Amino acid sequence: LPANDSVHNACFLLCAWVSEHAPKVAAARKGKGRAAGSAGKVASGAAAGGGNRSGQGDMVQWLVAAWSSYAQPTRRTEQQTPRQDAVAASAASLYRRMVYGASKAAVLALARRAALDACMTLVTESPLAHVRKQAILGINAAMGSDLQLLRSHCVAKNLAMRLQDESAMVRHAIIQLVSHLPTGEAAGSLRQIVSELRQAARGRLSDAFPMVRFAAFRLACADLGAEGSDLASDAADLLRRIVHEAENVRTYVLRSLEAALLAAPVSKATLKQLTDLASQLDARRHGIRDVLRAHREVRSEDVFKESMRCLAADATASLEAMGGDDDPKPCAVVLHEVSAECP
Repeated sequence: LPANDSVHNACFLLCAWVSEHAPKVAAARKGKGRAAGSAGKVASGAAAGGGNRSGQGDMVQWLVAAWSSYAQPTRRTEQQTPRQDAVAASAASLYRRMVYGASKAAVLALARRAALDACMTLVTESPLAHVRKQAILGINAAMGSDLQLLRSHCVAKNLAMRLQDESAMVRHAIIQLVSHLPTGEAAGSLRQIVSELRQAARGRLSDAFPMVRFAAFRLACADLGAEGSDLASDAADLLRRIVHEAENVRTYVLRSLEAALLAAPVSKATLKQLTDLASQLDARRHGIRDVLRAHREVRSEDVFKESMRCLAADATASLEAMGGDDDPKPCAVVLHEVSAECP
């Protein structure tokens, strides 16, 4: 049989398990045989009764340990032998075939599909909010192991609908699920689905419940500067929304904006981002001052002063170089706010 055949892997695992555990089982049976006076009777009784069940339990625990060592190779020690590596690789190969193999053999795939169907049914039909939340947590765990589940139109549609759930804890759980979706691993239609879900989750920035809004703010901050987004427009929208939010929300958002807009080293590109933001804010230009203040809080005093000096010099040079058709107001606003924060 070839090395990647499921029967080969099953036989390899069985032989490895027997070679490791057979001496222990034999010693245990021998001790029982002496106590009963007949090793043969005890051995046959164990094979027909509880001894067999115990052996199966030992093998299940051994297989779980093998799969775990393969799934988390960082936990392997230097003393691990090549044979143990082979056992782990063989266990993983057999596991993949049980999950993704033919329909008759893919027992784990059928179990996973049944569990996912049960979770989706609970999310859409259960009248209890805490049950719907727990079902969403189960779907979140499934997404963590297989993002391809999102390709199902039923899954994506139901997740988007739960953003309008009457329970705040359910809406919060959905936003948490969406925020954990790995955008870097998505491609093609899957990337579009993830993008649409994140956009829908950001729509909860005006939710009536603070914990839901805070989760939506965290997701929106994580998407600042993402591919295809307008950083100035998104930053202006967040600055408008946090005016009446709690202090912890304001601090989190302002520090996220500081990291996106004033990333070191400060350059003319930084000034361009701030002038674009100033043009978006219109009369609410105090938002720029808040971002500059957050820059002072998270950076050392020397770094802060050097950043302000560079911005003031670039803004002054830009104003002097402007022609008659250029609008000097955004650049003048940035220069005014920089001078006010660091005279």
